[in-house]
Amino acid sequence: MADVIGLWISAILTIMITTLAWKDTPVSKTAEHIYLGVITANSIVMAWGSIDSSAIQKIMSGQILYIIPVILGIMAYARYSKENFWIYRYPIALVVGIGVGTAMSGLVGGSVIDQIKSSFWSLNVPGDIGASLNNLIMVVTLVSAMMYFIFTIKATRSPIAIKLSTFGRYAMMAAFGYSFANTIATRINQYAGRIAFLMLEWLQLG
Repeated sequence: MADVIGLWISAILTIMITTLAWKDTPVSKTAEHIYLGVITANSIVMAWGSIDSSAIQKIMSGQILYIIPVILGIMAYARYSKENFWIYRYPIALVVGIGVGTAMSGLVGGSVIDQIKSSFWSLNVPGDIGASLNNLIMVVTLVSAMMYFIFTIKATRSPIAIKLSTFGRYAMMAAFGYSFANTIATRINQYAGRIAFLMLEWLQLG
């Protein structure tokens, strides 16, 4: 019985949110509010479970040092007090410092060194003309995209440099367009799954 009720609730909410394709209606807003309410409630439950398992249980078992993050977490609520707002800065400074340090440790290697290394393509792949041509296109695209951000290119008045810079701009526009189209395609695939749910599981038309 619970499965049937859950099936109907899911189907009705899917139809309600679909009305947003027509216009923003009270029905679609109701579905949005229900969704946000469920997500918020689930987040609160998951957060409390994390606090219980990561701090309370360990403190009760004798690991007293775990009381430090609990105190820091309580201090963070001082942001809602004008008089004690300064207390809020300490846990936030600690979190930001740890976050920046952790991010920087992998930023140079992952986002700089690895990307530079992966940008070196072989222009001559023995026995594979297609791969050689593809690598050549990638190298030209990379160089032209980098030249677009050299703002003194036009000052040189070099026709080749200006054309490469223009090509780099178009290449980046194509990449951004592909990224946007990929996002839209992902959303369409997700909604196609909901339509399949309505037709196959709810209406059982399959």
